[in-house]
Amino acid sequence: GRIEYESEKSLFKSRLNQRLFHIGQRFSHINIDKLLRIQSSSTQSFTYYCSTHCGGWGDRLRGITSAYILAVLLQRRFIIDMPYPCDLSNFLLPNLIDWTPIDRIGQQKKFLRVDLIHNAYGGELASNVSSGNLTKFWL
Repeated sequence: GRIEYESEKSLFKSRLNQRLFHIGQRFSHINIDKLLRIQSSSTQSFTYYCSTHCGGWGDRLRGITSAYILAVLLQRRFIIDMPYPCDLSNFLLPNLIDWTPIDRIGQQKKFLRVDLIHNAYGGELASNVSSGNLTKFWL
């Protein structure tokens, strides 16, 4: 019941804190707090979304990693919304970053969709990232 859930939640938090401590020791040159601080339900989000053919698992992992990096650069909450071919949240649980969607993309009132697999503006995005004009391009 509820007691079992609370003890599992406490164990999860304990393990999470241990992992954060070890990551902080091993990668002291990286500001881990900055990466975690932007995760708030009130901030704007950056979502990796896959509802149809998004390539294989390697392509998806590269897309997820790229989307996470962009979310950090734009200081937005990172979300993975991948219901195809199966809902990813049925198999993976968030660890350091809560990437679970609050609302599915189709239910959101306002969103900008960037499809780098099926559209040709990936080069424009890459040049804006390298030139430092990312926020102008995105906002």
